[in-house]
Amino acid sequence: GLGGSRSKNNSSASLDKRLTLEQPLKQVASQYSQYTKLGAHLKSLLNGSLLAKMPSGFSLPEVVDYLQQKKHLGPGRTDSLLLQYLLEQPPTRLRTAEEAQQWLDKLTQNILNREGIADVSTVPDRHITALDTIRTLCAYKLKKPLAAVSAEDTLKGLSGGVVSIQDDLFRDLTAEFSSISPSSSLANLQASVFVNSLPDHKLKELAIKHLGYSELGPFLTRQVNQLVEEKLPAGFDLEQLKNYLTVGKRLGPGRVQAMLLECLIDSPPNRLTSPDAVKSWVDTLCSKYLQREGISNVPSTVTVPDRSQIGRAS
Repeated sequence: GLGGSRSKNNSSASLDKRLTLEQPLKQVASQYSQYTKLGAHLKSLLNGSLLAKMPSGFSLPEVVDYLQQKKHLGPGRTDSLLLQYLLEQPPTRLRTAEEAQQWLDKLTQNILNREGIADVSTVPDRHITALDTIRTLCAYKLKKPLAAVSAEDTLKGLSGGVVSIQDDLFRDLTAEFSSISPSSSLANLQASVFVNSLPDHKLKELAIKHLGYSELGPFLTRQVNQLVEEKLPAGFDLEQLKNYLTVGKRLGPGRVQAMLLECLIDSPPNRLTSPDAVKSWVDTLCSKYLQREGISNVPSTVTVPDRSQIGRAS
């Protein structure tokens, strides 16, 4: 376990085994100050235990994903809980994913209680809808606030009747919804009477054609990637942004997608210069979004502080 993450050098590799065995554990641990994540040996033990005690399909990556996405633990706390799992394994094999999640929920709560950390409620999740995206895309392309684009609006009204703007919006909508089933895609409707009169349809009527839409499609994904590249500091990528929304703001997958839409239509005017500046910007957007959604009493930040070093001596 210790060798997996510790930098190797001649002095540390030649520890006197007899002296190590006689040293207090605190002194042994001090020789591994660079150890901050699970090494190969402990990962092997975990994989063996999970294979024996968890249901099929609930391997180490799935457990890590559950702890970080659903229990909102940072990387350090996740490793700490995995260590605790080795000491408090289920007595028999768990049969279903639900049983596995309940076991992990109980283990997480026990650890938080022991460390005096109060658990907090997460924001109830909700998938984005086609109407969310249509309104956002129109607001984004027309440089309007989201509040200025309603479900009752039409493409013709929003574009002021300018055909070139209508065509541009139609192309972007077609690209965005191209990933869902062909039977409900705008691309399949181009020759129909519906499409010929599309600029006159209300946005909520367009959304009905895309009931299978629940996550960002190709067009908006490209726009989000471009936003990250142009407006966030070097080294702060999309995964870090999603991780902050998930762990720091306690949002589920659907709300994270919704917040990416918020980031698009309320992007910073200039490139942000630090991770703290990104978090401050996201905090402001998230507060506005939750208020608009009628969600209150949600902490501004997660109350489970992360631990970056699982191996430090106490």
